[in-house]
Amino acid sequence: MYFNKTIKIVLLCAALSACSTMDNRDYVANKNNTLTVAKAQSALHKGMSGEEVSIALGSPNIVTSNKDGGETWIYDKVSTDETAASSGFGGGIPFLFGGSGNTAARSTTQKTLTIIVKFDKQKMVNDIAYHQSAF
Repeated sequence: MYFNKTIKIVLLCAALSACSTMDNRDYVANKNNTLTVAKAQSALHKGMSGEEVSIALGSPNIVTSNKDGGETWIYDKVSTDETAASSGFGGGIPFLFGGSGNTAARSTTQKTLTIIVKFDKQKMVNDIAYHQSAF
């Protein structure tokens, strides 16, 4: 009987620690690679070279040539934030405790950020535009 309880506790601890580690790694990875309007506004300004823009924001998603010999770089970022909450005892492992008794709620938010950087024919930034949405 003591052995049975020990196995249940060890399995529960292993299951809970595995879930929290995966969630934490995903959160840290997404947090470090976040591009925001504030970051773009502080990093970009008129008169910058293409190399400086690349260092600040990375490679653009789309590059087009203008009639006047300049270029337009478009950065288009989409992120999804998912929040999950549950209550109850058993953590989704009903066979350990004889029933789940869990309730769960999930919420998903998507955000888009488009940054348009226009260069003149001397390859210097002459216009910057932003568009952000969340739904």
